[in-house]
Amino acid sequence: MEIKISNQSTLSQIQATFKSYFPFLKLVFFNANLDKAHLFTKENIISDNSGKLGEISHSNAEGMLNINDAQKVSDFEQHFKEQFGVHVQVFRKSGTAWLQTNATDEWTLAEQNKQGEESSVGSQGVAEDNFDEYHEQL
Repeated sequence: MEIKISNQSTLSQIQATFKSYFPFLKLVFFNANLDKAHLFTKENIISDNSGKLGEISHSNAEGMLNINDAQKVSDFEQHFKEQFGVHVQVFRKSGTAWLQTNATDEWTLAEQNKQGEESSVGSQGVAEDNFDEYHEQL
């Protein structure tokens, strides 16, 4: 699978395309922060997804993003950072919450998506940008 990404791509467009492949996962963009220990915290989530990737990228954000089911989450996130200069994290739906997958980054995207589906059976959905139910995995 490939996603064409340019400086003009909005964050919401990238998220929607990613979600079309992995409906129980969410791609979340983070503001770059010099304090690496706190980079992936709720306070650093970019909540305005109408912005363009070129506005937040630290490099020329142009190219094709290759994604495959067998790709580890950690590899996907690192590749996105290297190719487009933006910090991202994959979140997995769990019931009515979104879990940051940092504790299970060695799982593949397919495994994460399957776990999200299994843990969301029978639950009411949450709004796509609702991070009141945001949790970091420990």
